[in-house]
Amino acid sequence: MTTAGDTRGGADRIVILDGGSFVLPYDCQLILALARRGLAVDFYGSRTRYNGELLEVLRQTEGVTVYAGDVSGSVAPRWKGALAYLGLLITLRRRRHAYRAINLQFSVAWLLELPFLKATRSRLVFTVHNAVPHGFEGQQHGPTRRIARLAKTLVFVSEATRDEFLRRYGEGFRVKSVVVPHGLLTVAPTSPPVAYLPPAPVSRS
Repeated sequence: MTTAGDTRGGADRIVILDGGSFVLPYDCQLILALARRGLAVDFYGSRTRYNGELLEVLRQTEGVTVYAGDVSGSVAPRWKGALAYLGLLITLRRRRHAYRAINLQFSVAWLLELPFLKATRSRLVFTVHNAVPHGFEGQQHGPTRRIARLAKTLVFVSEATRDEFLRRYGEGFRVKSVVVPHGLLTVAPTSPPVAYLPPAPVSRS
């Protein structure tokens, strides 16, 4: 595991947890936005074959500390990835009193995660990117439901995602749900967003 960045103490830091770095472009833009607001952020994630420049940007951002392990299947076999993720979770648990909020972006291995999430449930924020995993055919995904019940707040990346989640899991989750659309994600972390423009009609003349 490697760490770099800001290491100031205090109980006012925010955690972004994306153990497999599944949505690292989203994580990066979110963390940069929080840092611009003067918030201190610890990112727990994975190195992958593709995200080196994004992690480096975070490491160089004031107020941000990166905890990175070889969790992703692109850099480690599954068993080594599970051990690396366990190491990240143990580090997070040891430092949990320093954190105001712990934002889980994507579940990696819910059997490993649940004990840690239960211990931090009063500060747990769960960002829902999909109501169920891609390719899942059931109405409800058990691990997603369990984590949602533990979370103090559910953040949805779009109204459509929230509505689909409530349709599947019930209206009882609405009271702790907020929608924070992520908008357009840039190709490079320091690039400004570029609005989508439909292509010009093809001339047949």
